[in-house]
Amino acid sequence: MIENITALLQADTALATYIEGRIYMMTAPQNAPEPFVVWQPISNVAYNSLSDAPDSDQQRIQIDVYAADPVIAREAMWTARNYVERYHSVIDGPLAMGRDPDTLLSRYSMDCSVFHRRAPYAPAVAIVSNGVLN
Repeated sequence: MIENITALLQADTALATYIEGRIYMMTAPQNAPEPFVVWQPISNVAYNSLSDAPDSDQQRIQIDVYAADPVIAREAMWTARNYVERYHSVIDGPLAMGRDPDTLLSRYSMDCSVFHRRAPYAPAVAIVSNGVLN
């Protein structure tokens, strides 16, 4: 299950003052008005334990803010970070990533960690009746 970061960030009224709902998964449309946010899943790993099969997954998500003004990009990212931290662990960033070579927009980036509980697992049960697998 991929966390719906778009819905999470759209709920942040402070961030909305900067990005006005411009939140995209994986890539922003060409010539998208700035500032905007792009997020993407980086990894999804079973949360293993020594005693049982994994009951949850850990997902790492990268969130980037792009803006023409580096101050706006930084402020919008710090606002996003403060909101995301209420729900998930920020494990890296915010970091200034310089300017995108194609758009020349300033970019700030952070990674966060999201844990998902798995649905209870019910193993398939084979029923054998009169020597026939049903």
